[in-house]
Amino acid sequence: MLIISRAIAGLGCSGIFGLVDIIVADITTIRERGKFYAVMTMVWAFSSAVGPLIGGLFVDRVSWRWIFYINLPLGLITLPLVNHFLRLPSPKQESIYSALGGIDWLGSFFIGAAIACFLIGVQGAGTQFDWNSAAFICLMILTIIFGTLFIYVEGWVTKNPVIPLSLFRDRNVVGTCLAAFFIGMTFLPNLYMPEWFQVVLGVDATMSGIRTFPFVFSMLIFQIATSTITDSTGICFPFIPMGAVFFSVGAGLLSILDASSELWKQIVFLFILGIGPGLALNSNLVLVQTGLSGNAIAVAISTLNLIQVLGSTISPAIGAAIFNSEIANHINTNLASANITITVPAGYDPSIIYTDPTVVHNTEIIASGSLAQLALINAYVQTISTEFLIGVAFGGGLLVVSLLMNKKRLPVHTENKEVELNFIEA
Repeated sequence: MLIISRAIAGLGCSGIFGLVDIIVADITTIRERGKFYAVMTMVWAFSSAVGPLIGGLFVDRVSWRWIFYINLPLGLITLPLVNHFLRLPSPKQESIYSALGGIDWLGSFFIGAAIACFLIGVQGAGTQFDWNSAAFICLMILTIIFGTLFIYVEGWVTKNPVIPLSLFRDRNVVGTCLAAFFIGMTFLPNLYMPEWFQVVLGVDATMSGIRTFPFVFSMLIFQIATSTITDSTGICFPFIPMGAVFFSVGAGLLSILDASSELWKQIVFLFILGIGPGLALNSNLVLVQTGLSGNAIAVAISTLNLIQVLGSTISPAIGAAIFNSEIANHINTNLASANITITVPAGYDPSIIYTDPTVVHNTEIIASGSLAQLALINAYVQTISTEFLIGVAFGGGLLVVSLLMNKKRLPVHTENKEVELNFIEA
């Protein structure tokens, strides 16, 4: 039920996520767009900071179910506001069957199936089945088959492809889409910081959310700064490789943190990490639109968002696979080096030592301040440090693909700012 419900919620979020960017592109000039995207990022950053905090309070003091319940009143408030303030021309009237018939159902199925097989294979490998098992190999083969069928359908079958292959004849589009993939993957280190705070430092979910504020804060500041500079000067490209460097440095610095690291290091390292996406995120979204016009802009934005979401989906799967395959080895190594054996009390599954991070600070199992607790903390430090080092590689990938992008300044446009979607009557 939870999986089905999340899938339904994802259908709604996907439409909102892409259409907002497209609407902004249709009613502003190329230089102005960064400012509006920055405003949206401010809202997103605020929500990203407050959301985990509220979620942590719900989990700690009410119930985890309220993480989902809280969306109901927010949606009820948002719907009438959008209906009142968002005034766009009405599209051509056509039957619902005609509209549904224009959707690339086949292509959507194949790309969804390819992504699902890949994620199931990567997430399950090392825990539910071995990397060289028949299950993993079959899932990867299915990924290749569905991916190949998707390319065939998009290029030679459907009239309205989800991702037109002709779009990738533009080198700048190729570069920005590859960059979007790596930008999506760069959020991996920040995903593991709350767990680092909870396991290594022993703070609760609420405090771990608060401690990630430096990342969100720096990302917000540099989003605003880059959009302001782009609007006044037209400079856009340099922010992407600069963001890649800052992100790699930040992720590398996080990898050296341990239980004895000072608070200022945690703050500064997270701040540096946030500069990376702060510089690159909106700059990449603006840059993909250069040299395009009309309906091609909407298609490019949708494709970019899809690939970025794909990156942000694949990176946690890769991170989880590496985490699951390393944590047991690190725990065993640290316990053996300290010559310690942990005996789990009756009523607990012995595997809890390897599968549940909360066991580190569960005094019914592990005594506070004991050598066993220190060994487990060190094991988690080593494992999560690997996740941070993976982020360094993602930043390096972003730096390399940025070489494909348009390096010219954005032009000063004076085009008509009316909505020009192809389904609107003149």
